[in-house]
Amino acid sequence: ELYGRLILLKEKNPALKVMLSVGGYKLGVIPFISMSSTAENRQIFITDSIDYLRRFGFDGLDIDWESPGQGGNPVQEKIMFSKLIQVNVTIRNNH
Repeated sequence: ELYGRLILLKEKNPALKVMLSVGGYKLGVIPFISMSSTAENRQIFITDSIDYLRRFGFDGLDIDWESPGQGGNPVQEKIMFSKLIQVNVTIRNNH
């Protein structure tokens, strides 16, 4: 219901962009490490995210992975974060 009310604000201001944010300080890094650990997991996250954004009328996704590299393996986490973002850009360019 809240999503619908937010999206309706676009009728009053057509230039408004409504983004959905996932992550943040309270969520921590563990869910992102798990999600980005394999190409298959990343693809599932991205596909599900795009479906969700389209279903509810969001204009984009804010991935709030607080400080990749703080989960115990800094180099690997930064690589996984980069792969996640690269895949996301590739999908966006194909649609």
